[in-house]
Amino acid sequence: MAPTHDMFKDGLTLQKHAQNAFTGMLMQIADPVLLSTEEANANSLQDGSNTMEHAIFSVMKVALSCSKHAPTERMCIRDAAAAIHRIRDGYVKARQNERVVTAAFTARHFAETSRAAP
Repeated sequence: MAPTHDMFKDGLTLQKHAQNAFTGMLMQIADPVLLSTEEANANSLQDGSNTMEHAIFSVMKVALSCSKHAPTERMCIRDAAAAIHRIRDGYVKARQNERVVTAAFTARHFAETSRAAP
């Protein structure tokens, strides 16, 4: 949602909306493009992991910290950048591990079905 969305009136801001939705409705406020990309990737995986959801949750924590009303309460940009890099690196590593697991599962399944065929 854009900060100019019609729902943001009477004191409700994008930051307050995100904070209110932080735990229970996090995936409802995330960009649908990210979610459709993750869904497409998840369809090719066998373990049903929540890699993208964890990454979005972590990024949202940083974003909320950076968007506090009082500047003195905000995370400094250097710390925010370092946190985002750690999240990205963790996400990339997790996706690579998922692909390795999927490849191993596929290879094992192929070998088992090949042996069973006459």
